[in-house]
Order: sequence, then structure tokens, then C-alpha cells
Amino acid sequence: MKKVSFWPRAAVEKMEPPENSVLISVFDRSDGPLARYHPKWVEVLQLRFHDTDGSQLGLELCQLEHATQIFDLLARHPDCHEVVVHCAQGKSRSAAIALYLGESRNVPCLQQDKKVARPYFFANGRVTACLCDADPENTFLS
Repeated sequence: MKKVSFWPRAAVEKMEPPENSVLISVFDRSDGPLARYHPKWVEVLQLRFHDTDGSQLGLELCQLEHATQIFDLLARHPDCHEVVVHCAQGKSRSAAIALYLGESRNVPCLQQDKKVARPYFFANGRVTACLCDADPENTFLS
């Protein structure tokens, strides 16, 4: 992976994939029908969990299994040019995944097409913790 970016769902539904890129789609049961994507993505990984830290009852939480699926995707596509991540608003769940991958793999991380403003306060902490726990390289210190 040469870079990672995070986006809102509406933008990704209209996006033509960058060459040799994979998509991580994060959604929850309140998002309506599954998003429709351009067929040229090398692979699309769909993960269902809410944007929560676990304090709200009845919501689906990000789990270790979700994070493991992300690292399995990266292992299947070690030469992909870009990992694109989206969630409903492109601010919290997708940001946590993209920022973690960018930091831990030492590749640029973009918020849509722009450099991420630091510090970035909106990333979902539970998602980051799951990624840290599942990371086979264990290169990121939280």
C-alpha cells in the first residue's frame, strides 16, 4: 500500500477507483441498503458496526474479528496502490482505520484528497484499539 484515504459513503459511491485499489466499507444497520460501488475495485471488504465506544446499549461494536479482516485484506493485496476507507460521514470509523494504517505502515493518510489536519480528534477510539490488538506487525504504540 502506497497510501490510505478516508471518505464519506456518498463520495465513494460516485468514485471511480484509483488504479489497483481496495475499498473498506464500514456501515451499520441504520445506513439503509448496502452502498453500490464501481466494479473496478480490486476487492471490497464490508464491515458492519456502529460508531460507538460501547457505552450505548444495543449497538453493534467494532470487534477484533473486524480488525483481523482488515489485516487479512492487506495480506491478500500487498501490492495495492491505495486503501480507501469509508463510513457514513467519513469522519470517525473510517478515519480510525485509515489513520491507524497510515501511521502503522508509514504511508500517507489523506482525508479525501487532502492531508489530514493534525491533531485529528474524531477517530473512533474503539476501532483504533481493535486494530492495535489485531495488528500482526504490532508496530503502532497507542
